[in-house]
Amino acid sequence: MHSKRMTSIITLSLLASIFLTAGILEAATPASGPAKIDKAPADVCAQLDDPAKRPLMDGVLFYLLRACGREHELGRVRNSPGFVRQGEGITAGIDVAVSDPTGDTGTASHTQSETSLSLNETTGTICSGYNDSWHEFANSEGFTGFSRSTDGGQTFTDQGALGAGSGGDPAIVWRKADETFYFAALKSGSLGIWKSTDDCETFSSIGNIHSGSSDDKELMAVDNTPASPHYGRLYTVWTHFDAGGNIYSTYSDNLGVTWSTPKQISPTGSVQGSWPVVAPNGDVFVGWVKFGAGTIDIEIARSTNGGDAWALVTNPASGKKQPENASSTSSCFRAALKGNIRYLPSPQIAVDSGGVLHAVYSYDPDGSGADSVDVFYRRSTDSGATWSAETRVNDDATTTDQFFPSMSVGTTGQVSIAWYDKRNDTADNLLVDYYQRMSFDGGVTWDQPSV
Repeated sequence: MHSKRMTSIITLSLLASIFLTAGILEAATPASGPAKIDKAPADVCAQLDDPAKRPLMDGVLFYLLRACGREHELGRVRNSPGFVRQGEGITAGIDVAVSDPTGDTGTASHTQSETSLSLNETTGTICSGYNDSWHEFANSEGFTGFSRSTDGGQTFTDQGALGAGSGGDPAIVWRKADETFYFAALKSGSLGIWKSTDDCETFSSIGNIHSGSSDDKELMAVDNTPASPHYGRLYTVWTHFDAGGNIYSTYSDNLGVTWSTPKQISPTGSVQGSWPVVAPNGDVFVGWVKFGAGTIDIEIARSTNGGDAWALVTNPASGKKQPENASSTSSCFRAALKGNIRYLPSPQIAVDSGGVLHAVYSYDPDGSGADSVDVFYRRSTDSGATWSAETRVNDDATTTDQFFPSMSVGTTGQVSIAWYDKRNDTADNLLVDYYQRMSFDGGVTWDQPSV
């Protein structure tokens, strides 16, 4: 379970969707050359010099640097000194390769990252999407790939590229009403959407969710509860840098063909990393991180009418110290953990079958002390009006980093939280393992140790 390595191969354990080391930005010039990217207007390019916006940009940063003729800046994020390639004497453990690594080695150092995963509840097929620089630099097919598993995740088949023009930041959902996978990704000048009607064998483009050259970090959710008043509705949330860098939402009731007028759901401020979920009664919740002067808040908005109006609930966390390592932040030109790991401390939220709202997030627990980041959890039984006492999820006794938590909930009280963990490298705080901890009573107690 604890194989001490980081590889360029997407593995089933990579469920935290933002883990980008600098290596993804340092691909060499390919033989065929990447596809042409439309030139961005001057006002959009100016956002690259906005110190409040650029550090928060995710996939859109790579697109804008190329669209604004600033490719030379792609190397400004440096490789982690803790990076170890597969095959250098490190035991691989039981990780399952999701993407085909054939084209990842050599001079180009192609990589995959930012995974998204969804399950077809009827057939059991798992559909996974990810950033994939190989498809673009080798074949001009876009920066997004996908794979499928038909044996419960024991093996995966790489299905190739999503399509030319896709820009990464993948988000996949399975819609029960038509038993179809829907796939959102960045697209030149827009947020694009694709669908698969053959159980993740292929995807075809539907069109655009929203047109905006600075849209970033979109995620989707779908209402899969037949008794819900909004059964089948698709939701998309994203960071809209053309509109102050706020969180926006939209929805579709006609299979992604057209979308509602986007609504700003976050108060004006420095925000990023939105995460949407739908409750069994049709309520929609979206969580994100808000940045202050060296601090972070975890904010959540709720809609009780299918995304037409939104209101903030009580924050599960406020005024927490932003997790970062000063030296790595300086090297990466944005907040980063030791080892030059770019870090966005965005939350994940979930709603179980009983309507309980769960939140997992991370922050620096001791201020100026040696511990830079730990993982924390809270639950709410009243839709976010009040929250339980905070639980520190990682149960180690070290001051190493625990980060990028990911959460899922079951139908009979199971809550699973997994995260990246450096507890086994107390000397250098660089080598990364993956840990999980379970609650079997809906998050009330966490008496099981992490494994």
